[in-house]
Amino acid sequence: SESNKCWTNRISIYNQFAVYLNSVGYSAYILPKPKNRYNEYVPHIFTEEEINRIYYAADTINAKRLNSYQRIMPVLVRLLFSTGLRISEAINLKCSDIDFTTGILYLYDCKNGEDRIVPMHQTLLEYLKEYANEYIHDNEYFFETIHHTQITAATCYKKFRDILFSAGIPHGGRGKGPRLHDTRHSFAVHLLENGADLGSLQELMGHSDISSTQFYTSMVDQKLRSVY
Repeated sequence: SESNKCWTNRISIYNQFAVYLNSVGYSAYILPKPKNRYNEYVPHIFTEEEINRIYYAADTINAKRLNSYQRIMPVLVRLLFSTGLRISEAINLKCSDIDFTTGILYLYDCKNGEDRIVPMHQTLLEYLKEYANEYIHDNEYFFETIHHTQITAATCYKKFRDILFSAGIPHGGRGKGPRLHDTRHSFAVHLLENGADLGSLQELMGHSDISSTQFYTSMVDQKLRSVY
């Protein structure tokens, strides 16, 4: 009766302990990774037209209110779609982690405890500069509320649902998507479609092994099969 996600999480925890036991001299079996890890939810790959509608909706929804998230979401969605960052990485981004000269993001203690660097396109860099010049005043985090508290992923999820509704992109309800994390999936698939190699994509995405990156090649193949 377990979902594949719960099953996968338990196996991951057990395997971490097994790796530790092996490292200190005990013999412990490493369970194989579940084969059907992604079969419960099919990520929504946003088209370029949908992404433009999302940008427009983020820019205009409740524009007159100009509260914290109204200022933040237009920048945040562009950052996610353009870099493939996880939402946790985006909201934990500190002002000191952004090099506005080189256009490099420095990400620390990401998933699996790894650090990585992510380059930005010049257009995105200029957009972040404008936001910083107008709204960043002695902030620690790049995305902060007007009360200088760190924004939360839960509220970002809710605001993204509002943006999807405004953009005319239907949401299937809880567990159905599109999800905020689909911005990351869309980034990866579009890069592969434009000729990026798996090694470079793995580095950009911060995957610890190439098998996680290879998941996206199957998504590109599925898209091609649906066309032909």
